[in-house]
Amino acid sequence: MLATSDALQPEDIRLDFAPGALRPPRTAAAALESFLAEGTTLEEHERQLIREALKRANGNKSQAARLLGLTRKRLALTG
Repeated sequence: MLATSDALQPEDIRLDFAPGALRPPRTAAAALESFLAEGTTLEEHERQLIREALKRANGNKSQAARLLGLTRKRLALTG
């Protein structure tokens, strides 16, 4: 946390620095490695991403949605 006072403010919390935060692949090779495994449907892949985001967010649905770039409502519709 980057708090500058005794009271924690929303701007003090940076999810992009969170340990294990989801990040896009940095190279073409990394992108290929993260591509769908053969025989995996897009729907299955989405479910896997949601499960991983929930795991990294310790079950916090709002934080998992932010990691995925979704609203909490959209995450609920997707999951």
